[in-house]
Amino acid sequence: MGGTLDALKHLQEVERKLGELRGEEAVKRRQIQECERQLQKRDKNLEDQRSEIRRREAEIHSVELDVNSREQTIQKHRIALNQVKTNKDYAAILTTINTEKADTSKLESCALELMNVKDALRAAHDELVGERDKIEERRTRTEARLNAYLERTRSECAELTHERDEASAALPPTVMSTFDRAAERHDGEALAAVRKVNPKRDEFICAGCNMTVTLETINSLRTRDEVVQCSICGRILFLEE
Repeated sequence: MGGTLDALKHLQEVERKLGELRGEEAVKRRQIQECERQLQKRDKNLEDQRSEIRRREAEIHSVELDVNSREQTIQKHRIALNQVKTNKDYAAILTTINTEKADTSKLESCALELMNVKDALRAAHDELVGERDKIEERRTRTEARLNAYLERTRSECAELTHERDEASAALPPTVMSTFDRAAERHDGEALAAVRKVNPKRDEFICAGCNMTVTLETINSLRTRDEVVQCSICGRILFLEE
């Protein structure tokens, strides 16, 4: 294997190590993002619940005002009842009082139902607050793990990045351009070995895509120190030791 392919293999190994470090970091950042997404969802639900609780409280207050007003009216009718002079007037006022009492009883039942609904909403709200607190704690723990991981790997990441930059600088721009395109296309795996599939016959495949590699390509890899790409997947080929 020539110097160019040796350098590319070294660069690939450095990229792989960097990718592992960045991949672990990315996992933790995605976990934090998921926590934030769940927090936003809980916050929206909590605000909706609070609005509904306020609406129910306003309804309860309105019903209670109506009940108080009717009770005052009933009291006035009772006073009037003691002042009537005929049985007809007495019966009419008594009927009015009974009607007001019946309506008041319905309103009190309505107020009780509204209070039960409000209590259920309040309980659901408190449960959701508990869920949100747990998610917040999980996000805090994950952020702490991420920061600890970044601190622990800072030196290694800096060394690998420096090594990667040096390895890249030593290669021609055209070679690096080919390497970067292949790496981007195949999640960082820019190189692929050429494997002989049958020890008795000259049959070779690209280990990246398992497609046939021609003998012309094999001869180029054996005789020239240059970048040769798989005609199918575009990875940079090298002969397996």
